[in-house]
Amino acid sequence: MIKAIIFDLDGTVADTISAIREGVNMTMEQFGYPTHTDADIRRFINHGARELIRQALPESVSADPARVDEALDVYQGMYDQTYTHTNLCYDGMVEAMCVLKEKYALAILSNKQDRMVKGLAAQLLPAGTVKVAQGQIEGVPTKPDPTAVWEICRTLGVAPEECAFVGDSDVDMMTAINARCLPVGVSWGYRSEEVLRGAGASAIVHHPSELAHLLARK
Repeated sequence: MIKAIIFDLDGTVADTISAIREGVNMTMEQFGYPTHTDADIRRFINHGARELIRQALPESVSADPARVDEALDVYQGMYDQTYTHTNLCYDGMVEAMCVLKEKYALAILSNKQDRMVKGLAAQLLPAGTVKVAQGQIEGVPTKPDPTAVWEICRTLGVAPEECAFVGDSDVDMMTAINARCLPVGVSWGYRSEEVLRGAGASAIVHHPSELAHLLARK
């Protein structure tokens, strides 16, 4: 029986690509490197800020850890200026989460920087919608490692098997499987249904309102 739901943030709760692209391109421009499109950013995301920046850098410098660290430091400051430009959830998401929180304990887990995940959750959702909003924390492995999921489950007082993980990417589905949660894919995000099914999604929903009906049968 499902008692809790952990949501990915980017591409699941809200479309954050434009705000991320702004921060990335401000960083690239500072170094005189080529900028990127939304489509580029969709390919780069899901593995944390450092990997995002590594992939955004030209190949001539992306293999140099020192150059990546230098660009990442700049990006942290740039994205700090742009991340709040994401000011709306996907259509129907707020309403769906407000319904779901009456029956399930809700949380958000992202590979985005922790402070920004907490800030976006507070900006996008009514107070009290989620019990935990967590991003990348130093010393805690990022998704698809299950460690953060297990910590959230302990905080929520549920077993991993009693938790659904809802996300838009193969990384999210792998995270769910690694953590022994129910993997639920969403079709409105940054990866195709084919990718989600190939990564092990047990079900795919096409609108946030479908989640309540789906999980009631689990």
